[in-house]
Amino acid sequence: MEESSFYDRFTPGLVKLLQRIVGRVLTRTATALRQLTEGLAGFRDLVVLDATVLRLHDLLAGTFAACRTNHTQAAATLHVAMSVTRATATRVRLTPERTNERTP
Repeated sequence: MEESSFYDRFTPGLVKLLQRIVGRVLTRTATALRQLTEGLAGFRDLVVLDATVLRLHDLLAGTFAACRTNHTQAAATLHVAMSVTRATATRVRLTPERTNERTP
């Protein structure tokens, strides 16, 4: 891919259109964020939990045993607790996939 084939597409008209689109998106995002913040004012914090399974190389099966061993020998679960109001992860933990989510 040549640089000229990419940069030549940014005509003055396209640049002006992209600037208007980005400006509109930023304005709408700021309004939505302000409304969300006002709606959450009665709460001390809002926490989102996620547990994502990550397939690993089979050599890690002794440490990170997988549940579905018919196609994956090793897998880990990444547990994350995220504070929405502070936009930070409050807890991050990596466990073998077979570990129950309720296990501390």
